[in-house]
Amino acid sequence: MSHASKLLLLSCLACALACTVPTLEDLEAERPAGCNADHKCPEDSVCFENRCIRTEGLACTPGTQEACGSDVGECSMGKRLCNAEGLLGGCEGAVGPVFELCDGKDNDCDGRTDSWAALNLTKEHDPSASLAAIPVNRSAVGKADTVLVLTMEPAGLVTRSFSTDGVLHAGETLSPPQDSNRQAPALVAQGDTVAAAWIQRTFGSKLPPKVYLTLMDGSGKQTTQPLEVPYTSGTTSLTNASKLELAINSTHILLLVTTTGDGTTLGSEVWAVTVSRDLTPKSVSTPLRLTLPASSFGLHATANGKSDRFLVAYDNGSGQYVGVISNTGLLAGTPVLLTRGSFNHSPFIVPQKDTETGFTVYYVQNSFEPSKSDILSVTCPATQTSPCLGSTYHSQAGHIERMQMAKRPGEPMPGLALLVMKEALSGMRFPYFATLSPSQVERVDPLRILHSPTLAETIVLMPDFSRYVLYQHPVTSLAASAVVVSSEAYLLPFCGP
Repeated sequence: MSHASKLLLLSCLACALACTVPTLEDLEAERPAGCNADHKCPEDSVCFENRCIRTEGLACTPGTQEACGSDVGECSMGKRLCNAEGLLGGCEGAVGPVFELCDGKDNDCDGRTDSWAALNLTKEHDPSASLAAIPVNRSAVGKADTVLVLTMEPAGLVTRSFSTDGVLHAGETLSPPQDSNRQAPALVAQGDTVAAAWIQRTFGSKLPPKVYLTLMDGSGKQTTQPLEVPYTSGTTSLTNASKLELAINSTHILLLVTTTGDGTTLGSEVWAVTVSRDLTPKSVSTPLRLTLPASSFGLHATANGKSDRFLVAYDNGSGQYVGVISNTGLLAGTPVLLTRGSFNHSPFIVPQKDTETGFTVYYVQNSFEPSKSDILSVTCPATQTSPCLGSTYHSQAGHIERMQMAKRPGEPMPGLALLVMKEALSGMRFPYFATLSPSQVERVDPLRILHSPTLAETIVLMPDFSRYVLYQHPVTSLAASAVVVSSEAYLLPFCGP
């Protein structure tokens, strides 16, 4: 053996002798000892899964349980087990909160029955613009029904959807130019097809505002590019578009545009335009000047009972009427006179199923006496040879300043109304909910949210009878010595009788 080999062997032997070889006692000490009723563990250990586990330095004692969850309302407590590593596992056996239902129970376990906190949608809604919300029945496409909401924000026109399981979904931002002012959004839906329209003005421009129409699904996702819709004949100076009303039938969309004077001309006009549901530019009808309203009766449009034409309630100066508009944007037949008078307002049309011209229309009739208002109904049969029949649907103490009704999709009668009442002495305005039945108003409850009506509340009645109100709350702040007015938009679910 060479001298180098001998040195290498001596080095290896020295290293081996320096290493510590564990004894049998050392190996037994490191291995958890088995344990049972007859073989106890040392004082610093616990028996878990037939092993003795030392508890020093562990967050919890293996094998112990800890209560978890909540026992408030419909919730019930569960337990969490401490595992062999001294860590608590998941909560087992607990019943957690779900979205609140109108069932007399505290489903979301917040200590309140049939009660919700208002959902803040945005803190940046344009206070000069209105809000829009509609129910969307998505069952035909196998998805949960939604409340679709439209708000005007600095980024543009923003869509959001709120499903009946309590989840808020982001939609998208419709993107007109950033130097534009967008107002008066309108929404209408048939199934999962949603039409949205808005007015767009360009800051500093003397050109008339533009009106745009687009299609979305029930989640608020655009399915077409926005279409600019002409809304006057071009021979009038009344070019300041101010309000929009939408209706949809099986093949077409109706857009009603209210224009007001440009500063040199007084009065207003209502223009009717139809377009096919695929928004083909060639399908846009020539704008029809429907009326020159002389009072604040208001407008309401809906598809007729066969969903192949439109019914429109309007005022033309000599009285209040319901007319039929064809898919080509023309009046069909002679409009039906409902009533006359300057104290009538807030029409709501319910078409008779499977008819072209049959309908019932509800509207408010105020009297000279400020402490009383009536909700009237007029029913006109499908055969125009039979007379229309009018009656008092409901008498309400107080002055109804405006009314908004809501109907479940597919239902023949309205099921909900929002009445904004004005006190005679204080002049203050208060909103009330009215639950409707086929024969009369069942009950009127005050709206229990702390806000002042801003002419922007919208009520929604869902297919499952759940109810929502969309409203805005103006907020004033100071920034760089200037007063800044913004608006917070809220969606509030609520229950009724």
